[in-house]
Amino acid sequence: MVRINPSLASADPLRMAEQIRKLEGHPLLHLDVEDGNFVPNLTFGMKTVRAVAAYADQELDAHLMVTAPGAYIEELLDAGVYRIAFHIEAAPYPAVYLNRIRKRGGKAGLAFNCMEPVESALSYENSLDYILIMTSEPDGRGQEFNPCMLEKIRRAREIFSDRIEIMADGGISEEHMDQVLAAGAEILVMGRAVWNAEEPGRKIRELTHRAERRER
Repeated sequence: MVRINPSLASADPLRMAEQIRKLEGHPLLHLDVEDGNFVPNLTFGMKTVRAVAAYADQELDAHLMVTAPGAYIEELLDAGVYRIAFHIEAAPYPAVYLNRIRKRGGKAGLAFNCMEPVESALSYENSLDYILIMTSEPDGRGQEFNPCMLEKIRRAREIFSDRIEIMADGGISEEHMDQVLAAGAEILVMGRAVWNAEEPGRKIRELTHRAERRER
């Protein structure tokens, strides 16, 4: 099932509760947890994550762009974030973290930067629920969508068929979403496309209906 997952990192940080309310009725909310080390940016600490989890009605998922993902897993699960993806480059033994997430009833994901081959996930297929493919990276130009990643998504779908969900994350606009869906992604993380709209609630409904029509 195709889903649009709005990234809270692109919302106005001074009006976060108000922004979340604007998405009332939408079931998903995406948390990009960035530590200022693995990536240059710094987004949410666990205090903010816990506050969002206590306030939001949506199902939350976390994308850990951090150098030490193991330090976050239990805290995220305790807060109620049960879908967690971390970068394979940040984990010397990914199966340890994947199994920790699953043991607590969570959904475990591996994230891949543009340079990382998605074939690496094959070694962990039995411990995986989904993979997250970055479609942009910190590039000094606003994290622009990288169309070369469409082939990576197609390759992932070819390898895993429908056994594992594919999430695409990074610079995806309305202009790109049909291409990303056609390549085989099921979950599209969209930030600026939602929050820069005059009415984010209406925009997320429009994007969801568009994706659902395409799926049919």
